[in-house]
Amino acid sequence: MKTTDFARLLSSFLLDELSMERITGFLNWLEAGCGNGRSTRNQRLTLPDTSTRKGRRDQMLLTLLYDSGARVQELADLCVGSIRLDAPAQVKLFGKGRKSRSVPLMDKTASLLKQYLSEHGLDSPAHYEHPLFFNSQGKKLTHQGIAYILKNKRQDEESGAG
Repeated sequence: MKTTDFARLLSSFLLDELSMERITGFLNWLEAGCGNGRSTRNQRLTLPDTSTRKGRRDQMLLTLLYDSGARVQELADLCVGSIRLDAPAQVKLFGKGRKSRSVPLMDKTASLLKQYLSEHGLDSPAHYEHPLFFNSQGKKLTHQGIAYILKNKRQDEESGAG
């Protein structure tokens, strides 16, 4: 499969409709349809430049999106208090109609979250209500902000970067 086919498939996902089922289907396509194994899939998750704080934030965002199957708006609405790092690690997501669901997280995701919270000084109870993902002004990342990050990831894939 050509990179443009990958980008076309990725862009076909409507951000509001991202779900675990769609992500799993996409990952199965990567592994079977393109001949890409798990290592290639994992390389795609580390695409952001992790030598910068912004890159590490984007890596955390993409990893949590993949691991939790959260909708983009659910990710945008996350606050520090929605994360539990003690075993079994999980994230509490609030979907449409403010219905909540707890989703278990892989150990690698929990480890990245712990590092992320520590790096941003969010690992104390005083920051329980602070947005988990925020922009350079310290304000919550919006649906559009996350869409911009995903769009840039797709463009990086198309150009062969990463």
